Formats: sequence, C-alpha cells, structure tokens
Amino acid sequence: MPEETHTTQGIIPVRHFPALLAQAGSLPSLIVNAGETAAEKFLEFFTAQIRNRNTREAYARAVGQFMNWCEKRGLFLPSIRPVHVAAYIEKLPLSPPTVKQHLAAIRMLFDWLVVSQVIAMNPGAAVRGPKYVVKRGKTLGTELAIFAGGPGRECSQP
Repeated sequence: MPEETHTTQGIIPVRHFPALLAQAGSLPSLIVNAGETAAEKFLEFFTAQIRNRNTREAYARAVGQFMNWCEKRGLFLPSIRPVHVAAYIEKLPLSPPTVKQHLAAIRMLFDWLVVSQVIAMNPGAAVRGPKYVVKRGKTLGTELAIFAGGPGRECSQP
C-alpha cells in the first residue's frame, strides 16, 4: 500500500515533518516562500541540530518571533541583512539574557541555512547582543584557602 503524502501548502510531504509540525501544518511563510529546500532545512535544524527539548522550544519561539517581525516588514529570506537582525534585537522588550538567547537562535538557524546552501550569508553573525555581566560572590578566596591546605599554609608543588 503506498505511503500517504499529504502536503502542507503544497511544499513538503507531511511524512518528512516531525509529528507536531505536521499536525500544526505551520511553517513561517518566510520559509515556505523560500522553497522546498529552505523548508526542509528549517525543519532539519529544529529536529536534528538541537537535541535538548527545552532549548528547541525556546529557539523555535525566538525564531518564530523574528520571522513574524520580518514578515510584517515585507522581508524575504534572502533579503534579510544584519541591519534587520540588529533592529529586531535592539527593540526586543526582554531581559538581556533572553535577548542574547534570541540572537543565538537566529544566528544558529542562519548558520545552518548557510551551511545547507539555502542562503549565501548569515545576517546574524555580525550583530552584537546586549552586554550582560554576571557578578559572582567572593567565594574564590575561601576555595583557594581550602585548596592551599588552610589559611596561612602554602601549597607545595610536586
């Protein structure tokens, strides 16, 4: 009996989709309009390149928001440039770590699309994220004292 191959918007056979995406039948129109290879590589990025489920979901949300932002501005996948990524990142009303995560997701996706020869360059590669420094406590002094054998003792070398 032949395998059923319904298509989503006439682009990709459903048998190639992960179950969740096949049910939803939704890919960003930016990706769908870029063609079958772009859609295949987009799905491959989220299924084969990101193993952790939580990371996959967070990156999917981040990329989805960026794709929506691009679509509202009439951009197409090959026309996205660093200035577009920078403008998007600059206006995100999120905490610096979350903005950095969004930028990481965008960079990784576009890296994958470049390696897969879907687009020529990664528009996120040159974009810098917000500065975010995590300040740590002063536990290092205690750790060094313990490593050295206690306060006032020097560590002997073999």
